[in-house]
Amino acid sequence: MKKLTLLFTLAFSSISHAWTIEGLGNYQFDQLGTNSYIMHGPLGEPTVANQGFMNNPGMIIGADGVIVVDPGGTYQIGLEVIKEIKKITNKPIVAAFNTHVHGDHWLGNQAIMEAYPNAKIYAHPAMIAQAKDGEGDRWVDVMKSSTDGLSDGTIAVYPTDATTDQQTIQAGGETFKIHNDVTGVA
Repeated sequence: MKKLTLLFTLAFSSISHAWTIEGLGNYQFDQLGTNSYIMHGPLGEPTVANQGFMNNPGMIIGADGVIVVDPGGTYQIGLEVIKEIKKITNKPIVAAFNTHVHGDHWLGNQAIMEAYPNAKIYAHPAMIAQAKDGEGDRWVDVMKSSTDGLSDGTIAVYPTDATTDQQTIQAGGETFKIHNDVTGVA
């Protein structure tokens, strides 16, 4: 009986434990509503201490899959975000939304596309243009130098689909209506 209890405890603890960044805290998705969640990241600039994690990834669990909002600032953070998602649901990630050009919000796209190559990643067309015009590479360099190489291997994986103002997007069994800033300023 003691072996069974220990096995259950170990199995449960590995499922329920949050992602821990030593000295900063535990990071996991907190439920906001029936199917919406947010992970509150640490405040500040990218550093070795925060491993470049400094945004607030979100997720919506739809009937047919998961939609992620801003999957993080490095490949490694994207992997951690995916691990935390898998602790809540076994549904696949089918889409992501990148809110703006700052790489700390979207360089985690790399992990999503590696694990879920059929996922679509949506963003404002100006964000995509800015990212491809050098901001993506600049942010890869910022994250690498700010974290003393902890983000090595991160590459800029750009959104796959540009959004338009008032566009309706069906993803994961959910409906999203896009409200783009018509000025294109990100």
